[in-house]
Amino acid sequence: AVLPLTGRCLLGAPWSAALLGVAAAFLALLPAYAWRLVAAGDVKFFMAMGALGGVDVLFPIYLAAGVITLALVARDRFFTGMVQRQYPYGVGLGLGCALEVLGHWRLVPHWPLS
Repeated sequence: AVLPLTGRCLLGAPWSAALLGVAAAFLALLPAYAWRLVAAGDVKFFMAMGALGGVDVLFPIYLAAGVITLALVARDRFFTGMVQRQYPYGVGLGLGCALEVLGHWRLVPHWPLS
């Protein structure tokens, strides 16, 4: 809703960066989806993050999600000795997004809705 009204993403990036962010997020998780390592909801959620802040916010979110997912794998491996086929990647994406949004709100002085 913010993008058509202001011409900028919620985190301040221009609309072209939002479209590029959506495409980059789709391409980043497409191989993992094809191998059934992530679900379609994770791909859509990551694409929404690309629309939220453009391509610049994707790498920190992707990194945070990877670290959290690896921590879950290590926990399961250590405590049970078994590793699942799929892990809740959306939890890491959500936490990474929350950290990125909170960091952006402090760094961007002119938030589009203010």
